Amino acid sequence: MPVAVHLVEVLALITALGMIVAFTFFIVAADRILFLALLIVKPLSIVFTALMYKAEAILLWTLNRILYVAGAVGTSMVCGDK
Repeated sequence: MPVAVHLVEVLALITALGMIVAFTFFIVAADRILFLALLIVKPLSIVFTALMYKAEAILLWTLNRILYVAGAVGTSMVCGDK
């Protein structure tokens, strides 16, 4: 009977170790996948940021020109170019 108890204890320990190893493999695989995803996403985020800065510059330039034209039209209407 004591041999059977020790056998069950050893099997329980082997099962626990197997679960820990499987969990460790899962963590390592998830880490590798995240590393590859970030390796791909980082350059894309840099390109996207550059595009956003350029779009912002274009929109601000357009707004500036529209305000300039509106100011010129308003000034000509007030001065009374007749």
